[in-house]
Amino acid sequence: MPGLGTNWNDSSPRISMIEDSRAASYYDSSGDTLYRSYSFSYTTGPTGLSYLSSITSYVGTPENYTFTINQGQPLCSPAGVSFGTTSLLAAVTTNGRRYSHNFTYDTTLHDGDLTQVQFSQGGHLRWTYTNCTYGGPIIVLEVKNRHLLSNTQKSEEVYTFTPGNGSSMSSIRRLGPL
Repeated sequence: MPGLGTNWNDSSPRISMIEDSRAASYYDSSGDTLYRSYSFSYTTGPTGLSYLSSITSYVGTPENYTFTINQGQPLCSPAGVSFGTTSLLAAVTTNGRRYSHNFTYDTTLHDGDLTQVQFSQGGHLRWTYTNCTYGGPIIVLEVKNRHLLSNTQKSEEVYTFTPGNGSSMSSIRRLGPL
């Protein structure tokens, strides 16, 4: 596949196919026999960048993935300065197993912070953020709490991160049942 700004094949560092000892044979358009285990497909977005859109298995296993990208999402710095738009991963679906992991991002500040991953079986992992003031006028967001719902029959577990305000985190506490 051609790289960005080129018109010749194999100029992109993106993987298009993997062949290993389990590879299945197939015929290309010229009738040659080739082998592949996995193939990778890409979708080109409005900015001309290519995004991984699927992984297909040819070795008889159910690892076929589809990636959903939300393009044109607003992106701002923590200070509110606009950086135009970006593309964010919205979902990873395992087609053979019908599992999907859905990703949610901050829609208030539009800073691209991942706020939740929803799992197919009903659980989720989510994060809440807080401001942290570093030396001088620099304020950045850092994770305040991590919330885990590992079993829909149980309550959400909360892990609180105690920030170091500019240094490494001094301690991590777990709130909830042990």
